[in-house]
Amino acid sequence: MQKKESNNLDQKLIDKIIKVAYGDAGIVDRIYVNFKSSSDQKIKELLKEYNHTVNAVHTLKQENAPDHIIESVKNYTIGKEQRESLSSRFSSALFMLFGKKAIPVAALGIVVILIVSFFVFREPAPAHKYSKAEIELAEKQFEQSLAIVGKAFENAEKNFSDEVLSKQVNKNLNRGYYLVNNILTGG
Repeated sequence: MQKKESNNLDQKLIDKIIKVAYGDAGIVDRIYVNFKSSSDQKIKELLKEYNHTVNAVHTLKQENAPDHIIESVKNYTIGKEQRESLSSRFSSALFMLFGKKAIPVAALGIVVILIVSFFVFREPAPAHKYSKAEIELAEKQFEQSLAIVGKAFENAEKNFSDEVLSKQVNKNLNRGYYLVNNILTGG
């Protein structure tokens, strides 16, 4: 009967229902499946059936195996551990550590925080300390450069007022006065 119901449902939806039943689904999938099950009777029955299966699986008791089988498995795993190299142990430990969902996110967060804090709290390189003699020499050189710039501006101002203003502006001004004078005198 489950085959007929699941044929009408999308495989992705069935996977989400299974994840919700086993508790592996995210909050969005849980809300989605619960919303769909409230409106669709087939989904509700399928979810109830998977929940019943989950409860049945969790109520199973562990059976005791014979001692010789447990001893055999223990010897096999211990021998295998001794045969593994250090790098494979390290990689398997890292895989076991970072194989979970929350641990990689936390590790990434720690790495990002460390990088950001390194750049934020990094002390700048100490600035060069200047001696009193170096400061006085720099002040003297600054005064000399200002004096040179001042002389250059004075020469430029003098040239501008003598050549540009007197020749060009006065020439156009005189021509304008001449025209106005001719118009007013009628000549």
